[in-house]
Amino acid sequence: MPANSPIFPRPSGCSVPLTAMQLYSWRHYSKQGSPPNRRMCAASLRIVGRLDSCLLANSIEIVVNRHESLRTRFVTDDEVPRQHIDPRRSFELLAVDLATKKFQSDNALNLDSVTREFLDEKVDLSVGPMFAAKLWRLSEQEHVLVLALDHIVGDSISNVILTREILDIYGKGSMGLPLSSPKLALQFPDYAVWQEQVLESWRQKHESYWKNRLEGVSTVRLPKVEDSVPSAHSVVATRHFGFGASLSAQLRRISQRERIPLPAVVLTAYAIVMSQWCNQHDLLVSFASHGRHHRPELEGMIGFLACWTFLRIDTTQESTLLFLLRHVSQEFSAALEHQEYFMVPDTFPKIVTEVEFNWLPAHTTADSVSRIQIGNGEVQIQPYSVKSLGFVGRFHPFFYDSRSGIGLTVHYRPSQMAPDVVQQFGSDVRRIASDIAERPQARISSLSERYGSSSPLQ
Repeated sequence: MPANSPIFPRPSGCSVPLTAMQLYSWRHYSKQGSPPNRRMCAASLRIVGRLDSCLLANSIEIVVNRHESLRTRFVTDDEVPRQHIDPRRSFELLAVDLATKKFQSDNALNLDSVTREFLDEKVDLSVGPMFAAKLWRLSEQEHVLVLALDHIVGDSISNVILTREILDIYGKGSMGLPLSSPKLALQFPDYAVWQEQVLESWRQKHESYWKNRLEGVSTVRLPKVEDSVPSAHSVVATRHFGFGASLSAQLRRISQRERIPLPAVVLTAYAIVMSQWCNQHDLLVSFASHGRHHRPELEGMIGFLACWTFLRIDTTQESTLLFLLRHVSQEFSAALEHQEYFMVPDTFPKIVTEVEFNWLPAHTTADSVSRIQIGNGEVQIQPYSVKSLGFVGRFHPFFYDSRSGIGLTVHYRPSQMAPDVVQQFGSDVRRIASDIAERPQARISSLSERYGSSSPLQ
């Protein structure tokens, strides 16, 4: 069956395999020997106003029953992992009243601790649940809601879909409208069955391209940074960097003028910084794609649709920024053309890179569901930042295009990566992006001369 064939609902009673990316994750988890801390924070929201907690629980229940991926566990049959979808069920929203606790005077500190404990709970893949939600009452007019989702059943876009659907149903219910949500034409398990059917076709069409493109590539590892912060717990920290409205507009104009995708423009700046940091001009970048390209039927689906591909970028010092920009664009387009959802590190286990590029479109970023009013306007939703031990490696950057401009969020572990290095990294990426916008004919070699040796990335 060709990889571009339509996706249909699976037959009733059909055994559901793991997708290529799920299988890769499942093997990684299994090697650890015990349930790891793997829940990612799908959403963390501060709810201000008079909250109807029963209505909220009912709204979450409707979304859980709408998406089979939120009711999935992973069982083995003759040592082969399969997806098991639990039947539709009632949902119990875990709720804790912090307003009555003795430590109310230090609410912020304690709230940070209990939300982290919730996210860091160990979850057995065969038992679940893969999705959980918890509500903390700080006062009659203030609550914090955290939605937790295991990465094996969701991705960043899934997080936004999940949050939007819950808030949309709650908003309708608060205005007296019926609590309902239309049935999905396709479920994530349908996609998994389809992928298994077309996987061999994908290999025949694309595997030779990747073998040729990745031949002779060197392993790329991030440099060790000795000035990290000692910590008994490897907590994940987060740093945000905004490009600003002016620079974002300049980069968008370059994208339009050169007919280069905006992610490729930002990737060019990122590649230059990482090439200098890793001291490698033949740079292999792992690119995380949302996996929904040209498939409208997948756009509203919650599931682990994100996938990886590789970009091989030559940052030769004598190249101009404009030349590199066009080279990156060609590499970016070719990678997506030969990806078609299934490219994972398991396909080429000897190919190793610690340099990641993640891009989130505007409609999937966190601020698309933050600082809004729902229902009759009596309830306002604001972002609430939580810290988790999580599954993030020592350095995990996310670029995104939002209403306020292009931005960069870095998740990192202070015990393994010094905060001042992360700060300098964000500054360097913005500075190179500015050079691309204002000095496209400049040679890459001139950038080091211009900035000197003050950067820890040099």
